[in-house]
Amino acid sequence: MEIVDREVALSEIDETVGPRPAERLVESVRRNGVIVPVILAERVDDDGELRMVIVDGNRRVAAARAAKLDVVPGRVLQQVSDPEMANLTLVTNSFRTSNYVTEFWAMNELQRSGVNRQKLAEFTGMTPSTITTRELLAELDRRIFIGLSEGKIGPSIALAVARLDPEIQRELGDRLVRKGRLTKAEVDAVSPSRSDAPTELPEVDTEGRVLPDDLQYALVAIARQAVGRGINEETWGEAAARAFREAQR
Repeated sequence: MEIVDREVALSEIDETVGPRPAERLVESVRRNGVIVPVILAERVDDDGELRMVIVDGNRRVAAARAAKLDVVPGRVLQQVSDPEMANLTLVTNSFRTSNYVTEFWAMNELQRSGVNRQKLAEFTGMTPSTITTRELLAELDRRIFIGLSEGKIGPSIALAVARLDPEIQRELGDRLVRKGRLTKAEVDAVSPSRSDAPTELPEVDTEGRVLPDDLQYALVAIARQAVGRGINEETWGEAAARAFREAQR
């Protein structure tokens, strides 16, 4: 694999996937340009044309297009294999907010090349629960998946839909095509009732002390919201620990 640093015309780069860039990012790019180079891989398409696949930097490329730029700084990977590119995608994605679509593609590529789940976790640092969450996207209705790729719906909504029966997913896919968007309220409205959920809360013992009932109820309620938004156990645990440390200051 060889790496070449150069400016790359946006017209050479494939379409982006994932959430739309925030307006503040677009405005920053409009004023200052793209500061951190995007990582691209050279690929030759079926017509023999050279194209650039985004390994890392979907939001920056999308923001540059929205800001009407012509070029972005790039680190171009030459003679890189699909498994190498997939591994780089997962590693670079792990340092910031996840792009579920690129992670899903990269995981599939590595698994097709013979990397099992254990090795996948070792390569990327992902927890088993994170890997399972990304794999859920394979259950999505194709139109919902495309909506996620195009940024029309967020990952928490996509994951909530992925847990539903195919027939319900088809109905939501129809709604997405018809309206051009899909809200959490619309997904919740057709989701099965949680009436089978346990009514008694488990005891939580921390250093020999049981949490008071009111705190336990509040903790479980917030945790359920986190699960519904697709947040994995590791991320939830880290966030809860940070919040607790902040409260002690």
